[in-house]
This record gives sequence, C-alpha cells and structure tokens, in this order.
Amino acid sequence: MEVILLDVEARMEELARDKGMKTKKQVEEERLKKIEDEKKTRRTHHDYYNQLRSKNVVIIFIDGEKLTGVLKSFNLYELCLQTEEIDKIIIHKHAIKYLHEK
Repeated sequence: MEVILLDVEARMEELARDKGMKTKKQVEEERLKKIEDEKKTRRTHHDYYNQLRSKNVVIIFIDGEKLTGVLKSFNLYELCLQTEEIDKIIIHKHAIKYLHEK
C-alpha cells in the first residue's frame, strides 16, 4: 500500500511540474524563505530602534503631524516616547509614516 501512495505523490509532483505549477516542496521552500526574510526585516528594524533608544527623535505620522521626544522603549507593535509635556506616550507603529533622529 505504501509503495502505491508514494508513486501517486511522485506522479502528482511530476504532473504539477509539467503544467508549470508549484510542487508541495517548492511551496514550502518559498514559505520558509518568506518567513526568514520577515525575520531579517524585524531584526533590521529592531537594530534601528535600539540605535535610537534614549535619543531625541522626530516622528511624522501618516496624517502629517509631528511629535518630538525621547524614545524610551519599543516592542513589535508600539513605541514608547517621552516628551517635554507628557512622561510616556505609547504610539502604534502602524500610525507612523517615518521617524528620524533629531
């Protein structure tokens, strides 16, 4: 029974290749590559935020507003900023257009 199942899977992969479709193995390899690329991007962002920690930064929001303060901490989704007026402000990253060091 196992031999027949293996032959069927091999034949399905062969047919998929003939029709230009992706095999299970190719799909899995692409998925793993995408995950690895996302991890690299997160590490790059994490390194950038670490460089800016405890420094004055300017945050420009999607709507064009600016906020200046000291970057205190961050996580995957949020930044914590200390301004002159307010001790701690939590800012969601998806609301940020860009930020830079002052």
